[in-house]
Amino acid sequence: MKNFFKSIGIINIIIIIILVNVLLALSISPRIDLTKNKIHSLSPVSKKIVKDLDDVVNIKVFVSNDLPNDIKPIKNNLVSLLGEYEKLNKRKIKISFLDPTNNSEIEAEIEKFGIQKLQFSTINNDKLEVSNGYFGLAILYGNKKDVLPVIKDVQNLEYYINSAIKRITTTKIPTVALFENSNNPSELNYFKQFLNNSYKIDNINLNTDEISDEVETLIIVDNKNKLEEKTIVKIKKLIEKNKSLLVFVNKVDIEPNMTGKLLPNTGIEQILKENGMEIEDTLILDKNAAIANFQTNGGTFSVEYPYWIKIVPENFNKNVPAIAGISSVTFPWVSSIKINENATALVKSSKDSFANQDLTNLLPTNQQIPIGYEKKPLVVAAMSNKSKIGVVADSDFFKDQFFMQNKQNMILALSLVDNFSQDDSLASIRSKTITSNPIKQIDNNLKNIFKWVNIILPIFILTMIGLIFNLIRKNRNKHINE
Repeated sequence: MKNFFKSIGIINIIIIIILVNVLLALSISPRIDLTKNKIHSLSPVSKKIVKDLDDVVNIKVFVSNDLPNDIKPIKNNLVSLLGEYEKLNKRKIKISFLDPTNNSEIEAEIEKFGIQKLQFSTINNDKLEVSNGYFGLAILYGNKKDVLPVIKDVQNLEYYINSAIKRITTTKIPTVALFENSNNPSELNYFKQFLNNSYKIDNINLNTDEISDEVETLIIVDNKNKLEEKTIVKIKKLIEKNKSLLVFVNKVDIEPNMTGKLLPNTGIEQILKENGMEIEDTLILDKNAAIANFQTNGGTFSVEYPYWIKIVPENFNKNVPAIAGISSVTFPWVSSIKINENATALVKSSKDSFANQDLTNLLPTNQQIPIGYEKKPLVVAAMSNKSKIGVVADSDFFKDQFFMQNKQNMILALSLVDNFSQDDSLASIRSKTITSNPIKQIDNNLKNIFKWVNIILPIFILTMIGLIFNLIRKNRNKHINE
């Protein structure tokens, strides 16, 4: 009888555990996001946008059921993310997954949205297999729509959905004016593509065009030509209207023979100086260097190049939400910025950096900080405390070539535009991506200590374990003999 009641108790405990699990599964999603940037959780900004909706937003995902295996994880993450949106406001967020394959009605709808059939190539059993399918989405609000023809990754999808919802639910889209180097305008294709997701872009020539009253921010990229006096007046009037100016500029041109050539002033320098910022005639060398590829007659080689400086998290200004979550940015050939009490540093180099005024030798070999010179963090991006003005002493880091090497570069450029053009709430989401977290550099002496500890400690522990077991065995044998 005692065993019977014991069995009944065990069965009751099992039933209770099952019921608790069922209730948890039905009521809440027991997920804990342990990632640094909470990339698997919706941000407070997303929750506010969704809860404040006035009408229904329909999110239609057009996806083929027979996607290749390497695409399915992206689909699963997408389903999870959209599920979180739907839970926030089931009355105003409607999610639907539609497979256009062999369905003429859905195919007609998808054609209206401009979502094209994709071709997927996969290797299966050592054979190349090619298949067709759909993987895009449309966000609808009344008679307005925003379409993402191809879903390439989910990392930036929260930002896209939020910006799309804000874009189609608001009556006014922020406008930015872009003035770039007319010699190589094609180098900003990716920047313009991403910028167009959140802003109306007004491409202008400052010397000939007027700046529209709708413009919130004037962005100047890589201008090497002298600005006319009337243009300087035009820019100052924009600033007086409490509008923003964001300047990406090179102070030094890199010649084919790997020497530096100082560029003449364009006129924008005076505006920056009046607002507490002055770009110096230098290039920064930094011990915390990025890998650069160089072409020689003997082929291509890669090397840590001190003139390509790598910015790590602690060198971003944590008090500026737009850039606080960025993990790593590479600046190629960046100059230092001198600031006074009228300006604030946004980004700095490491404490092991040096502002070099000697531009006669920028070759990738044997580049070191000269002995006896002061090493310290140097400002590479800053903003004025007097006006809405920001400057970065490098205009190359987010161009097409460098964006492909480090996508965080583009996030920094876009986040700065967000910071000066609108509320920085969306900017904080841009940096919610799976980011690189480089290992912090440590002193060589400390490295040697760790190395010898790792070599000696395991041997010591094993020796001690052997001695302890030997002592136990001797004591046991002694008791047996007695």
